[in-house]
Amino acid sequence: VTVYFTPYAGPGASCPYVYSWNGTAFVLENSILESSVENGFVMDSLPLNKSISCENGEVIISIREEEQNEHTDLDSVNLLQINTGSNTQFGTTVDGSLTAFRETIPPNSAIDNNGTDALALLNDADGIAYNGSAGSEVIANFNISGILNPRLVIRADAKCPPPNKVYESPTSGPINVDALNSSGEWQFVATFWPHDLWSYTVIDLGAYIDPCNANITVKLTWLAYHVVDYVGMDVSQVPQFDLVRILPIASILSDGTDCVDDLRYADGTLVGLDYGQQVVMAFPVFEDTCTP
Repeated sequence: VTVYFTPYAGPGASCPYVYSWNGTAFVLENSILESSVENGFVMDSLPLNKSISCENGEVIISIREEEQNEHTDLDSVNLLQINTGSNTQFGTTVDGSLTAFRETIPPNSAIDNNGTDALALLNDADGIAYNGSAGSEVIANFNISGILNPRLVIRADAKCPPPNKVYESPTSGPINVDALNSSGEWQFVATFWPHDLWSYTVIDLGAYIDPCNANITVKLTWLAYHVVDYVGMDVSQVPQFDLVRILPIASILSDGTDCVDDLRYADGTLVGLDYGQQVVMAFPVFEDTCTP
């Protein structure tokens, strides 16, 4: 059983951070809503760590605005309880929806726009990563055929701001994905914004490639500094999973304001967070929800 939560937010351009309660302290999970900087209202999904506490039948999270001169507007926040089979991993689509994947294969080759072989940096989700800045490109080739609906799986980390170095590259921005079509031309597929910590993005390529072609070639183009340690192709059918949406039973702002009714549904009733503010939320769950 896996627990995700889905926030829906805008139009405040920000990427707040999510913390989960582990029984003794709040632990950082990840950032959310990166694409709101460019797109306004967006949806996002984020896996919560398996060490979260379900004490008293509740999962408790905190959403915090930690960036100066930024503001977050939250419309709704829900918890998603996922029941699925073994060997299933989860990521998000470019529109922030939850999806699952199971059988991925690494590329046969990966070359960047400087001619550097990047395969060893991108063929395993091991933290050994390709560091890309604005203008970086990597072309990855997969030797597969007969897959009707291949999906690109990317594991990325925004590393915002870049650690230990000062880059001329912007530190906020997306990565573009193109696919080589049957005419030998690059076709734009999608734009995705990495979270600040490691997370998976899953991109459907079915409409952009010829399933009879023995090779699938994709290009990643960085528009800001990010690190990527895995680029793979999911060749399995999308794993089935049961999803239960759980509404919050409590939501308290930093000043003590009760805002639970404002965050249950995406109805345009917004809860705002300025720098240094947070909202703490509780969701009812069964204790076995937090059992790996």
